Amino acid sequence: MTNIEKFKDVEIDGDTYRIGRLSAFVGNWMVTQLLAKTYSQEETFKSVQAHCLDVCMVYREHEKDGSRTPIKVFEKTAGRFLVSGLENDLFTVNRLVEEVIAFNLNPFFEKLGIGKQDATQDTP
Repeated sequence: MTNIEKFKDVEIDGDTYRIGRLSAFVGNWMVTQLLAKTYSQEETFKSVQAHCLDVCMVYREHEKDGSRTPIKVFEKTAGRFLVSGLENDLFTVNRLVEEVIAFNLNPFFEKLGIGKQDATQDTP
């Protein structure tokens, strides 16, 4: 089994976010939803979004010592954002979801011989 990177840091509008791995179970479900094109159904989309945001953190600096700690941005069970203002930040939320999907699913599609851009395109 290959060594799988567990986290990836990305910068969005001046903040650094830590993107985590989805479980293989959730990743498999998401691939199935993408291939079946059920992600266009609102409940499925909300579920995909919640799974993606649940593995995201943002780095925040401690006032006392200046160290940076990642904190969760979303609580899937409660269905709420844990970072003030993020619930109204369409750009950042969209980028986080895109980053999680790319980080988690691109390796799967690449192994199948499907390019990164082909993975989410419609097929006949």
